[in-house]
Amino acid sequence: MLPKRRTCFGMSLRCKSCLKAIVLAIAVITLIKLSEKTKCLSNKDGSLDGFIKKTDSTKVSLLVRSTSRVEKLATEFYCYALRSMSLFWHPSYGPVTLIFDEESLEDHKYAEGIEKLGLKHTFNIKYRPLPSNSTTLTRKDRSSESNRSLGYARQIYDSFFLDSQTTNDVIAWIDGDTMFLTPITNESIWNGDKLRVQGHPNNSKRRLSRDWHASTKLAIGFPQPSNFMTYFPVYLWRDTISNVRHHVIKQTNSSNFEEAFFKLNNSVQYFICAVTIILTYAYYYEYDRYSWHFDGDILHDNRLLPEGHKIIATDTEPEMNTAVHASYMKETKHAFHKGYCLTKHAAGVVEPSCKKFSKETDLMWHIYWTFEKKSFMDTWCKPGAAGLTCKNYTDQHLKRVRNLVRTGVYDLDLTDKTKIEETAKKLKFKCSKAGF
Repeated sequence: MLPKRRTCFGMSLRCKSCLKAIVLAIAVITLIKLSEKTKCLSNKDGSLDGFIKKTDSTKVSLLVRSTSRVEKLATEFYCYALRSMSLFWHPSYGPVTLIFDEESLEDHKYAEGIEKLGLKHTFNIKYRPLPSNSTTLTRKDRSSESNRSLGYARQIYDSFFLDSQTTNDVIAWIDGDTMFLTPITNESIWNGDKLRVQGHPNNSKRRLSRDWHASTKLAIGFPQPSNFMTYFPVYLWRDTISNVRHHVIKQTNSSNFEEAFFKLNNSVQYFICAVTIILTYAYYYEYDRYSWHFDGDILHDNRLLPEGHKIIATDTEPEMNTAVHASYMKETKHAFHKGYCLTKHAAGVVEPSCKKFSKETDLMWHIYWTFEKKSFMDTWCKPGAAGLTCKNYTDQHLKRVRNLVRTGVYDLDLTDKTKIEETAKKLKFKCSKAGF
C-alpha cells in the first residue's frame, strides 16, 4: 500500500487551465518573496563559515562507478568529470568516492594514478567484486540485438549498492561523462532539509524509454513519474538505496537481489535504468524527503500516475541544471569554459579568455541547458512571469556564487585542472573537445 501524500492547495494538476493558473501563481509569489528569500540564502551560503557549517553537519559523497577497461570511459572521467569537479565541486563536502572492478589490475593502476595527482580533493577508492552468482548479469536471449555488455550490466547492478561504498548520509551520484557547469552550493543540493531532484518529460517514444518504463513498473509496482536520467548529480539519501533493494526483492517475488536483478535485466530488450527505478521508489514511498522539480509535459505524465500521487504545483518549480551529460552535448567544446566565465562574471572578475562569451544571455541561460541542446524557454523559462521566475532563480544562484568566490570558498584556481590535463595527455586521453 502506498503512503498518503500531502498535496499543495488540495489539488493535483489535471487540466491545462489549472496548470497555467497555478504555475503563474507560483511565479508571482516567488517574485514577491524574492528579496527576502535572496537575503536568507545569502546569509546561509554567502560566507565561508555558513558553507563549512553545513558541509560539516552533513557530508556528501560525490560518487562515480566506472572502469578503465573501456578507453572511452577512462577518457571521459578525466576530461569531463575530474576536470570540472576540480573547479566546481568543493572539497569540504567530503571525499570523492570512485568505484572500480575488484579483479581488474588496470583499474587498480588507474585509481592509484588518480590518487597521485595531488589534487585538493581527497578520494575514497572502492572496488566491487562480481556478483556471486555468475548468471546474474546474463541474458536468456543471447542474440546480438538483446544481449547487453556484461560490463554495462555490471555497472547497473552495482548502482543498487552505492550505499555500501560510503558512510556519508548523502550521495551525489554522477556518471563519468558528467561535466559541472557552475559551482555547487548548498542550495544546489538541499531545499531546506530535503534533497533536490530534477525530472525530465516522460513522453519519449524511444525503445530505450519504453524499456525503462516497463522495468521500473516491474521493480516498483507503479509507473515512473519522470525520466530521472537527464540531470546530474543525482542526490540521494544513502538509506533510500537499501530501501529500494528490499522493495524490489519483495516486488519481484525474489529470494535475493541477484535474482531480482536477473528478472529485471531479462524483462527488457535493451537495459534498465537504475537511477529512474531508485527515484521512482523515492517518489512513491519517500516523497517528503526530497524536493521534486519536474519539467515538461506534466499533464501527459499525470495521466500515467495513480490518484493521490499526481504531480502537484510545487513539484513544477524551476531548478537549475548544474551539470550535463557532456558526451551527449554538442556544445561540449565550450560548455566548461562558459561555466568558468559565468562564475568569473558573477564575481565581477574580468577574464580575458571570456570575451567571446560576453553576451549576458549566453551566460545567463547557460546553466539551464540540457544535453539535448534544448533550453527551458518553452517550459520553466518561457516568456512572462515564468521566465522572470527562472531569471530570478539564476540571479539568486549567481549571488551565492559571487559571495563564495569573494570569500575564498571557491578560488577558481586552475592548478588542479592543469595537473589533470597534463596527466591525461601522458595517458593519451584526448581532452581537446572538453572545454578550454
